[in-house]
Amino acid sequence: MRIVIVGAGVVGSFNAARLKDAGQDVTLLARGRRLAELREHGVVLENFRTGQRTITQVPLVERLEPEENYDLTLVILRNNQIPSVLPMLAQNRRIPSVLFLGNNAKGPQDLIAALGRQRVLIGMANVGGARDGYVVRYLWARWMPLMFGELDDVITARTDAIVRMFKSAGLPARFIKNADAYLKTHAAGLPSLAGAAYLAGGNVRQLAHTPQALKLYL
Repeated sequence: MRIVIVGAGVVGSFNAARLKDAGQDVTLLARGRRLAELREHGVVLENFRTGQRTITQVPLVERLEPEENYDLTLVILRNNQIPSVLPMLAQNRRIPSVLFLGNNAKGPQDLIAALGRQRVLIGMANVGGARDGYVVRYLWARWMPLMFGELDDVITARTDAIVRMFKSAGLPARFIKNADAYLKTHAAGLPSLAGAAYLAGGNVRQLAHTPQALKLYL
């Protein structure tokens, strides 16, 4: 399977490096300063817990050409960045599957309008972290699977292939039904959970013993 990942932030860089290290045919699309960093240093990952670093040389492109052939595009961008890449994705009709990973509270209607319903899959990313210069400091655990689904909630040959691809890199992945509802629920729950955590001073143990904050969160 040939994969192109659009978005070279924490999630895109992490998955690109892990897939490349597992022998997958993966290309990472990046722009501007991030592209220059990747060309100079490669994808540098640092485990947030252990400090262990890895460096992976992933093939890079600056844009997706209309005639380029890939089996799958992974779009891993903030939701407000997605409109800027939809025209580029729409111009390439040779890629049959485009999986959007990330928070999306408004639903996939804009994605469907741009690309057609049959090409679109949606889901939730599998890692967190932050960039420190050219280094991606990531927080990941095996209990954080990548979760995604078809818009009509059916399991297909391509969903099976995507699950196998991620699992081959040691990255748990699973198909979920009602992916749109899951993303909306996730987007609604995060701000209230963050507010409760701030109310407890950022201490989850204190939050567990603060009934008022928990009640407000729920």
